[in-house]
Amino acid sequence: MKLAAPPRAASLLAYLLLHPPSQPREQVAALLWPELSREAGRANLRRHLSQLSHALPSAAPDPPWLMSTRTTVQWNPDSEYWLDVTAFERACAEDNPIVTELYRGDLLTDVFDDWLLYERERLRNLYLATLERLARQALGQHQYSKASNYTRLMLDTDPLHEDYIRLLISIRYAAGDRAGALTDYERFRRELLSELDTEPMPETIALYEAIVHNATLPQSAATNQPPISPASSRERKPFILPFGGREWEMTQLTQAWARTRQGSGGIALISGEAGIGKSRLTAEVSALVLAQGGRALQAAAEGDTFPYQTLVLALRSALPLLAAIDADPAELSALLPLLPELRQRRPDLTPLPRLEPQHERTRLYAALFACLVALCQPRPLLLILEDLHWEGAATIDFLSFLIPRLATHPVLLLATYREGEAERSHPLHELRRLVGQTASGLHLPLNPLDASAFGAIVAQVGGLTDDGLASQLYVQGEGNPFFLSELVADWLEGGAASSSHNGVHALINERFARLQPNTRLLAEVAAVAGGSFDAELVREVAGWNVGQALTALDELLDRNMVRDEGRRGGYDYSFSHNLIHEAIYSGIDPGVRTRRHRRTAFVLEELYPERGDELATTLARHFDRGDDPATAVPYYLKAARHALAVYADEEALAVASRALELSDNPHLRFDALALREGIYNRIGNRVAQQSDLDLMTGIAEELGDDELIGEILHRRIKLHNALGEAGPAMFLIEQLTRHAASLGLHWRALALRLRANEEINAELYEPALAHATTALGLY
Repeated sequence: MKLAAPPRAASLLAYLLLHPPSQPREQVAALLWPELSREAGRANLRRHLSQLSHALPSAAPDPPWLMSTRTTVQWNPDSEYWLDVTAFERACAEDNPIVTELYRGDLLTDVFDDWLLYERERLRNLYLATLERLARQALGQHQYSKASNYTRLMLDTDPLHEDYIRLLISIRYAAGDRAGALTDYERFRRELLSELDTEPMPETIALYEAIVHNATLPQSAATNQPPISPASSRERKPFILPFGGREWEMTQLTQAWARTRQGSGGIALISGEAGIGKSRLTAEVSALVLAQGGRALQAAAEGDTFPYQTLVLALRSALPLLAAIDADPAELSALLPLLPELRQRRPDLTPLPRLEPQHERTRLYAALFACLVALCQPRPLLLILEDLHWEGAATIDFLSFLIPRLATHPVLLLATYREGEAERSHPLHELRRLVGQTASGLHLPLNPLDASAFGAIVAQVGGLTDDGLASQLYVQGEGNPFFLSELVADWLEGGAASSSHNGVHALINERFARLQPNTRLLAEVAAVAGGSFDAELVREVAGWNVGQALTALDELLDRNMVRDEGRRGGYDYSFSHNLIHEAIYSGIDPGVRTRRHRRTAFVLEELYPERGDELATTLARHFDRGDDPATAVPYYLKAARHALAVYADEEALAVASRALELSDNPHLRFDALALREGIYNRIGNRVAQQSDLDLMTGIAEELGDDELIGEILHRRIKLHNALGEAGPAMFLIEQLTRHAASLGLHWRALALRLRANEEINAELYEPALAHATTALGLY
């Protein structure tokens, strides 16, 4: 029947049906009438609720279709009704072929509210993902006609998706229809040229050429994984908790993306405790963006690694695009200190001449911004940077530079952080204030889910039919989605869901204990390697063959403890949540953990000798935690120099200070102090600078090293110049001149140059010219 009510009442009905928990009236009004004031929106909601109640079919006295209070409104879950969306979601979860009958196209195409954009894309993506699984299952069972039909339905929904055409022509070729596979390719190529004026991707062309030459296809064209077959199919699918309870936040982010697509970018900060759902929320936004033809780059911080790590990892995942953009070569060259591998793809790029540190930093920031702008020109860009509480000041400083410049470009930045991990002095707090003052800025603090949202999520999990169990899971999970996910996974794996758990770490440890012994061992090795890790590194550290490692990784993937990163940012795998990584790492015996850190460092050195600068901090930390300070200190010093080269002063100061703490070698201590003194000089901390100079003087005098004494004199002269103390500076220049007589031409030239500088400042130009000319001759 047709609903005899205003169009917005139909939108209200759809919203309540699709969001079964009770909804705050204020939130519903703001979603449906975002252009109205709060009072006008609530008045409209009251009027439309009344119209909707009269338009719905007459029901028995109990229960009514709608339930409302002064502050909330809800569709009555106990009323007798059947909802196609619910049936469709259940069929998708079960990989039931009936999905092809239930899905008849996009959801409510005659309703244009912003909140529906996300639901529409979510269901569309769910349909496509289910069709792909059905197609691969059919392919694995050699049911080629079925597999082909499912794939054609995928292409009917998304005709220009190259993963789908590669899957289709692979299926047809496997079925013996080589001519049909080539025909499908040519048809797709013509359509791509007609619609987008572009050729297929290299992977698609490579598949076509393999078929032309009648070659064997060892891997699936769409995913680079072996086709599924009954003998290799996993018995257990990874459990992933359904997404829910974040409708308000999704609407805000969907609207922000809609503005970004129109050219007005911005930033959204997403904060909350560990496991509250920050990463899942960004993943849903990313899926929406990709479905709408946008481009998404993503990376997560891990703590002590290297400066600008999230930006570097995100850009590294887009390196081919970055190398191909039409940008000023000088701008790309400015990125070489951060992305030296860019030069392998662009040999024309060369390191730029050095500038003063502040100008160097500005040049780097401008280059990063220019590259983001170039990447967003063909397709609007979503940049996701996770766990900023582990990032250093350099990244936060760049984001502060970036935010006011996003408003006129189609770039949306999503950044997440843990509120409790950002101490009061963390630069994130200043960033949050800046976001609050920016028209295009948005801050979304995530709170624990309420009981109704929690119940709606649990209701979508197959096998959890006991209402009492669902209520108990909510009490135990404390409204934390990750905790709930672990509780449900524990129950599905045969754990005692009715028992009490002493926190999420204990629950993870219980699940971990049920893994095979080899799987536990590999997971522990991976946890020592880091939150993200390379399969080759973990295999070498464990001393296993490839088959053993892959078997263990398969079980971790099946249990959703790790996820396949597809080399995103340079890594094969990562733990599916930081809490899983933390729980496994903290459960390792301290002595074993120490030995594994040391072995991990040795294997890293051997596997990646060309990544010394990038891995310097990682290697230093592994040797440090592996109780090998003598090897750690040179790496800490190398990391400090690399950080200084990319103007990350705070990060450089931290690792140089750690080197100083660990070392008892006077030469290495002097090097660490020299690095720190240079940083203090750059940031203007004169008290700390003077203190380090005094420590350096003590070491130089103890060693009796004239070169080191000359270096200290030079640095003290620069300090007095910075303080505007010409008299003490000239006195030290006299000392350096006498000292340089026994040190060689370089030191004599340096003393003359410093004297010339002082004379220029005093407007004594003739002696200054004479001293500078003599210095030039000596140089």
